[in-house]
Amino acid sequence: TGSASFTVVGDTTFESNETVVLTMGTPTGATLGTNTTYTHTITNDDAIPTVSFATTTAAANEGISGTQAVTVNASLSNPSSTTVTVPITVSGTATAGTDYTYTPASITIPIGSSTGSASFTVVGDTTFESNETVVLTMGTPTGATLGTNTTYTHTITNDELDPMLDDLF
Repeated sequence: TGSASFTVVGDTTFESNETVVLTMGTPTGATLGTNTTYTHTITNDDAIPTVSFATTTAAANEGISGTQAVTVNASLSNPSSTTVTVPITVSGTATAGTDYTYTPASITIPIGSSTGSASFTVVGDTTFESNETVVLTMGTPTGATLGTNTTYTHTITNDELDPMLDDLF
């Protein structure tokens, strides 16, 4: 009898089961028998990652002109061997196109990475108005499951003076 050995190296990446196949070559001093291939399956024992927003709230003044980029980060509980895509829906009291602009419909987290982000732009104006919100909500992801923080609320803080107060001065 004889033996061959190899070492399985553990990791924390969610991935499919993998196989190691050992195949005998031409022996010296013997002939090949019937069982010349050995297949060993390495079973993934890492949990499917969960995805969550890194923070759930933020606020900033809207400004009286120009734009401000807002980046919202998402993170995985552990890396994945597949790309994770998280659809995003947008709601809130702010008006799209007037108070903010948002283009992407999802967050993509590349293979092996633990983070991804979505961005939107707050548009400044000179209109006195109430504070407004932009709410991003995660939908059902591919390559992960939803974690605990699946909603992010950004408050656009009004920074114009109340015209009623302006008359007092």
